[in-house]
Parts: sequence; structure tokens; C-alpha cells
Amino acid sequence: MDMTRLEEVYKKWEQRSLCGWGEVSKSAEHGDNKDNNRLSQWHTSNAKNRKVKTRSHSWNFTLELIPDLVSFKTTAPVYADQSRVLRPFMGRCCTKCVPISRGMFYDNDAPSMRLRDLLKVPPSSGFISRRFPVVAYEYGRKHSFNYPPSEKVITSVLNSDRVQAAIQKSAMSEVDDVESQPEKYPMALQKHASRAYYLLSTMVASISNKLIAFTGWFLLRVLCNFISGIQVHTGQMAMVKQASEKDIPLIFLPIHRSHLDYILITYILHQYDIKSPHVAAGDNLNIPIFGWILRHLGGFFIKRKLDKEDGKKDWVYRAILHNYMLEVLKQNQSLEFFIEGGRSRSGKALMPKGGLLSVVVDAYMDGTISDAYIVPIGISYEKILEGNFNREQMGNPKVKESFLSAIHGVYKVLRGDYGTVRVGFAEPFSLQEYLQSAQPYSPLSSDLTCNGPRSPKMKSVGSDNSIYGTDIVRDDLRTVIKGLADHVIYDAVHTQSIMSTNLLSFLLLTKFRQGATIDTISESFESVRQQIIAHGRDVGFSGKAAAIVNYASHLLGDNLVSRRKGKITDKAVSDADEKECVMGGPTGNDMLIPNTCLPDIFELSYYSNPVISVFLMEAVIATAISAVSEHNLQIQHGHEDYITVSRDALVHKATELCDLLQFEFTFIPPCGSLQTIIIDALERLTSSEIIQHEEPNSTCLNSQEKSWADRLVSSTSWKDEDDEQIQPDQLLRISLSAEHVDKLTFLQSMLGPLIESYWIAACNLIRLMDRDLPEAEYTSKLLCFAKERVYKGLSSYAESCALETLKTTIRLFIHWKVLDVYHDAANKKMIQLKESYREEEKLNALIDKIEDFKL
Repeated sequence: MDMTRLEEVYKKWEQRSLCGWGEVSKSAEHGDNKDNNRLSQWHTSNAKNRKVKTRSHSWNFTLELIPDLVSFKTTAPVYADQSRVLRPFMGRCCTKCVPISRGMFYDNDAPSMRLRDLLKVPPSSGFISRRFPVVAYEYGRKHSFNYPPSEKVITSVLNSDRVQAAIQKSAMSEVDDVESQPEKYPMALQKHASRAYYLLSTMVASISNKLIAFTGWFLLRVLCNFISGIQVHTGQMAMVKQASEKDIPLIFLPIHRSHLDYILITYILHQYDIKSPHVAAGDNLNIPIFGWILRHLGGFFIKRKLDKEDGKKDWVYRAILHNYMLEVLKQNQSLEFFIEGGRSRSGKALMPKGGLLSVVVDAYMDGTISDAYIVPIGISYEKILEGNFNREQMGNPKVKESFLSAIHGVYKVLRGDYGTVRVGFAEPFSLQEYLQSAQPYSPLSSDLTCNGPRSPKMKSVGSDNSIYGTDIVRDDLRTVIKGLADHVIYDAVHTQSIMSTNLLSFLLLTKFRQGATIDTISESFESVRQQIIAHGRDVGFSGKAAAIVNYASHLLGDNLVSRRKGKITDKAVSDADEKECVMGGPTGNDMLIPNTCLPDIFELSYYSNPVISVFLMEAVIATAISAVSEHNLQIQHGHEDYITVSRDALVHKATELCDLLQFEFTFIPPCGSLQTIIIDALERLTSSEIIQHEEPNSTCLNSQEKSWADRLVSSTSWKDEDDEQIQPDQLLRISLSAEHVDKLTFLQSMLGPLIESYWIAACNLIRLMDRDLPEAEYTSKLLCFAKERVYKGLSSYAESCALETLKTTIRLFIHWKVLDVYHDAANKKMIQLKESYREEEKLNALIDKIEDFKL
């Protein structure tokens, strides 16, 4: 055989290997764990299907000539496991707050571990296993745990000193004069004691191993009818499993997106043989049948509103809730509660509530528990089971849950298609280590690694003023608890995966509000997907962008994304596309058009908002650039090559914007520096050449880059105050090339709806210039004004009239001391404008401050 023939054989086998590698990489993205033999068999059969033929004597000759090269070309690449390393591994502990916990359960192999779909039963041998795989799988998992009997818990809680003191205090407050009316006090005492028993008996959970096992079987049989898969990262679960084997309670803190969250996490833990936690659930879910199921799966029901009347504390209920949680932790049981409180109506993470978390901290402080492992959890749905929150965002009251509505909801869910669910478990970290490292002027203690007794430096302080009746009220400890809650939310958000519907909705609302072809959207889809991964965040999908875009638009539905049939105009279009077009299938020229009308825009925004957290700081910088330059970049493009802005002014403006949106996002963990992450975002935009550093002598590019790097290191390094030197202001060039202007506009559009909401709210403060208004009435007027602007076509973003965002603006103005709240004689909550802002000049200055960021 001559060398020409050898090169032909080589090229054929090279094509085979390249095709095989593409499929192996795709399988690795899905977490496929096939061994090399099976891959090799598939590789060979795939080659036959493609009708690639070789002669036996050519094959033998090649082996003799270059055996190593041909062996590489005829064997499936051993890259499946290595490619998994490319998947970002999310959820690592904070290096500043909990450095010891960061290495406690982590294994270097964890990032390369695969994803697992918990709706797929592992294969097993045997006749019964093959005929009834789900039953055999659940029956073979004979894992059960000890849970405290509810009767024992009730007795212990009712006999506690805190509950008895609360009963006596409530009885005495009911009787005006105990000395003159001694017969009334015992009656009041009995009344509140009976109420305490009733409250506790309706609250307490009663976990059943049998029901958990039955639910595991039931969910395996039922969930697959409307959910494509429940994905978890086996590396993350390995860390949680190790933590569960310690004799220390776990505190699971998921973000809240759906009522399925309660059952989903218990189901996942059951699949990994981890003890089920006691789950705090709203008492609105304590309805017939459904409430019974939740109770026996670990749910304990708490009131949404702890006190019957505003300004009057319900001491008995607070004491019962507090002591019940303490008793659960004392029995070495795990807890789970949603630190946001209720479900998010916007798709973004809500600001955390520290009430229940303070009880856990109190349990550590008073020695009830020696430690606890905190586990933030991020949950991502391709499609929310409960539908949407459009009614509530439009200002309509929430529909109360009932048995019939639950049945109707279940029936509706069973008939739907809700895609996949991805649940990310962050690395567990020690509460003890966090509290000790969070103390001001106190070095980090390392007694986590030794067996000696602990001696916490912070002590409980007796008081009746805590949110949930806890004794923790010291200001410094309140700050620590708030920091812990913020850290949990930050970690949970950065453990979330971006789903296909999230990314498609995001692109439709930021780049293609007027619609675009599938080919155009797919190109941007793939580009943003790569940027998400580059930011260290994972995506919950894989495959070709065009196929994913079609799939996501199908999940979102025609009411959110309409499709307009396109015509094939490109002669180079594939035969497959032409065939699909003839048969009525989707093609690359089909148009996808988002529904930007009320109220459907709220649902599309809900799916879009989780992506903002990935690009948040770049969006802040891009918006600050327009505010500092006072120019519309789209208009400036074509007239100038660049504009120049002050670096100090840009950083200052970005800080102002973060202050404006402080209740919308958790920009940094409590241990972080806002200045640092702003500079980091500047660096990322500099590396993409959108921002350039202007030097007096810019002839040497290397010198310019070195100067910028030196200043960056200097600004982010730790220095003593004595060594700190004032650096001269620097000028930055903002590129106005078409590509860079499009990128900046894309980033600015992420925050545009929020900024417009805050501007509208600021303009409406004039309503309070001459009178105070009830909070409900003022909020209603603000919402009506915002919706009217949308209907008249005056708003740039229809989603700017979302009720949830408008309520948050009021919270910000109260925090800024622009507004004040009080209760009138009828105990109605009133809102008033602060005296200093009743001057028109001062109010206009506030409006102008926000309008600077408005596009």
C-alpha cells in the first residue's frame, strides 16, 4: 500500500473519532458514566451505521506501521470523566468566614463527579427487580431513623420554663387587678394553658419512616409523569452525606420557589439515606389530607403572622415556637426552613428573615447543641408547578389555599409538562466556626478540630423583644445573625443553576423584546451560556442551542412566547430544515416573539430574573457609565470612537446604584467589600476592551497594562491606615464601537425595569406632601399610577409596575428616612413623608438622583 492510501484510511478513522468524541462530551455533560468498553462498542456500531467501510488488509497494515496512532483513533477517547471537571462546581464554603469547614467534607474528586437523575432507578438483577423496578428499589432500601414521638415533644415543651412563664404573663395581662379579683387569675391561667396545648398539638410534626418510604415509591411513580428529571450533583451530595454522619444537627436553608420544595428536599435526602429534617411550613398548608401528609413527612406548621394584633405580642405562641425548635435540636434532629419566608413572586431571591435562624443561634449559645451544620440550598425549576403570580403582581389579593384548590392544582399538574428540576446543595459549614469568626476584634478559633469543650464568647441576653421570643437581642449579635442570613442567601443564589427557560426568557426581555429568528436567538443563547459558565455558574441543560431554544419556548407556552412561521430564503439551508418546514416543524427562520403585555410579562420576568445574578455587577457598572457620562451610548455611537469618564466618579456612581437596589439583590456576602467587587467588575469589562485605561503616554501597550494591574492590586490589597496613600483620579475610555455599545446596552437593560419602578415610586412621593395616607391606600395608588403609565405606552418596561417591586421601593424609602410609618388611633398603619422631604427642592433632588440611572 502506498502512502496516499494510508492517508485516506487515516482521515476516515479521524472522522470517526471526532464524531465519537462529540457524543462522549455530550454524555459527559449529562453525567453519563458508561465505561470504555461500552463506549467502544457504541463507537464501532456508530461507524457501521454511517456506512464507513475499510479493507481488512489496510487495517492490518496500518496497525503494523503506526500502532499507537491507530490505537488512539480506534478506541473511544478516555475523556468522559475529565470533561466533567469543566462543569463549574458550585457551593463551596467561604474562605474568610469558615476556612476550616471549607476543607472538612470537600474531596478533590467532587467537581468531577457526575449529575444524578433521581427519577431513574439504578438497574439491578433478578426477576422482581426487572418486572417491578421501583418497588424492588424502595423495598431494598431498608433505612430508617429514630424520630422523637410527638407526645414526648409536646410534654417537654409545655413543661419548659419559658412556656410556663409566657402562660403566666399572658394570664396576668388579661386580669386588670389580680389582688382585687383573685378568682379570675386561675381561670385565665387555665385558658392560656389550654390554648398552649392546642397551638402546640396543631404545630408539631410526627415523622413516619413508613410514609417517607411510601412517598419515595409514590414520587418515583408519579413525578416522572410531569417532570423530566430531578438532578443533583453527586459531589455536593457526598459532602452533605458526610456531614449527616456526624452527631450534629443539619440546618437546611433552601430558597423558596414552589410548594414542591417541601417534599422535594425530603425525597432527595431519603434517596441518599439522610435523616429527614423537621420542616417549617406555613399554616395555610395545614389543610385536610395534604396537611396530614406534610406533618408525617416532617412538616411543622407556623403562623405567617405571629401576633393577632399589631403592636401586641402573643407571648404564648412565640414561646411555644421557640421551645419546640429547641426541643427538636436537643433531640439531635435536623431542621429545614425557608429563610426568605414565603415564595418569591419575582424569581429573585428575597431579603432573608432572621427570626427562625436566631432560634438556632440561641440553641448554640445556651448550650442546647454543641454545633450545627448550615446547608444553603438553591432550587431551579424549568417551569413552576403552581403556574404564576400574575394576579398578585397586578394587585389582586392572594387566593387562600383550600382542599378543593389543592386537588384542582394536583390534577392540573399531572396533566402538564414541567421540564427538569435542579437542586444544588452548598457545602455544609459549622455554625460554631461562623459565629466565632464573625466576632469583631476576635481571632478565629480552631477548636473545631479538637475534642475539647467549647466556650463561646457571646452569651444570651434575657429579653422579651426578639422576633420569635428568642433571648438574642444584643445589637452585635443581631448584626451577626443578619450577616449569617445574608451569607446563606448569597451562597444559595450562587448554588442555583440557570435553566433553559431562565436563559431564553432573559434574552427575550433584554435583547429581543421585539422578537427574533430562532437562529439569531440561538447564537446569543450559546454565547451567554458560555459567559455563565465562565462566571463559575452551571446550567441545567445541554445540547445544541437551537434545540434547547425550541424546547424552552415549548415549556414557556404560547401565552408567553408566540411563534411566527418563517420562510426558507437561504439556499444553503440543510435538507433536514427544509423537510421540517414542509411538515410544519420549527426552522431556524421561525420568529419567537415575547409577550410583553400585562400581566403575562410578569411571568416572563419571573423566569428571566435568576440570570441577572450572574451578570449583576457588570450590569451595575454599565448603568453607572451612562449615569456618569450623561450620554445615551446608542446616540453617541457613530459620532465618536469613545467617551472619557472619571474612574472615581464611576465607582462612586456604581456604589450609589447598589445602595438604591440594596433590597433587590444581595450584592456581596457580609465578609466581602463592595468596593472590591466593583473594581473586579471593572477589570472584567477592561479585559473585554469595553473599558480602557487612558494614559498620558499610551504609546506602549505593555506599560499601560502593567500600570493598570499595579493600580488594581493596590486598590484591592489590605493596608494599614498609616500606609494608605491617596491615588490621583484616573480617566477611563469607554469604547463606542458597535459591538461594545450593544454589550453595554444589553447589560443596562437587565436593571432597567427596576430603576424605572424606583423612579415611578419617587415621583409618587408628592402625594404625601400635604397629608399622610394608610399604607394599603398609598400602595394601591402607586400601583394604579404605574399600570396607567404602561397602558398609555409611557413606560419603557411593562414589568416596572410589578406590585412586589413597588412595595420594595417603600421599604427602601423608609430605610433612607424619606418616609416614616406609624399607627393611628384606629391601629391602622400610616405612611408619612419626613419633614425634611416636604420641601419641593429636596424631593426633586431625590427624584433626579434616581433618574440619573434611568435609560
